[in-house]
Amino acid sequence: MEVQDLLNDAGDIDDDLLDQPQVLGPANLLKLTSDEIQLGLLHSEIKCSAIVPINPRFNALPRTHPVRPFKLCLPAGFQASPLGFFKLFFTDIIFDILVQNTNLNAESKHARTARYGRGRRWKPIDRHELSVWMALLIYIGLGDNSNIGSYWSTNKYCIHRPMQLMPWYRFEQIKRYFHVSEPTNKLVNWYMKLSPLFEHLRTQFKVFCVLSQNVSVDEMMKAFTGRSAHTVKMNNKPVGEGFKMWALADHGYVWHFMWHSCIEGIIKKLYFK
Repeated sequence: MEVQDLLNDAGDIDDDLLDQPQVLGPANLLKLTSDEIQLGLLHSEIKCSAIVPINPRFNALPRTHPVRPFKLCLPAGFQASPLGFFKLFFTDIIFDILVQNTNLNAESKHARTARYGRGRRWKPIDRHELSVWMALLIYIGLGDNSNIGSYWSTNKYCIHRPMQLMPWYRFEQIKRYFHVSEPTNKLVNWYMKLSPLFEHLRTQFKVFCVLSQNVSVDEMMKAFTGRSAHTVKMNNKPVGEGFKMWALADHGYVWHFMWHSCIEGIIKKLYFK
């Protein structure tokens, strides 16, 4: 059988001959037909004659449109300030949801609302009180002191004025009953405890930004050392242990993110739901 018999009219290898069963080892060489041997020789000849460049260079495809730049879409009359940017993402709608779920969680835990009884009396929070509580959290996070109670110290050499807006016991009380999702809902997945907060943030991230032509996808870590089977440990990293997320970002701005589990991998349901 000649080599030309293995080619079709276009000069390529006939696809029908490629459907032959794959040779598993030397034990099957005696069972090969002459056509299969010729086909194998042809494949070896093509591989030997192929030349692969060491540093291949390709000409860039012509671009008909100019490169799209990174652009922020801020509201009209927006005044740039830390509080202004914070309110772009944490709107009154999400604050009302957090207030409602926190009060429901305190009610489900049978917090004392009567005047007399055992334990500290629970007073339902409102939007303003929750805003102050979150501001104190950010203030504490910016410090290096791990002793949270020391921020309410009355020592004249250690006075933190933001703490004058809320007593220490009230801060701990809100921290105890704070809840993002509805406490009565059954959790189908482990990350649903942060719903609807993370869904709201992912929506807001896409409102105020138009990505450029070139974007990047990278991992980001949220430090967490508690008990969870979904955390990831990464040595030689600034954050060695915590929850891992995949983020699509541009110019340091996170436009979209997906959860990652040590057991389940990337949670694609959030993206394709």
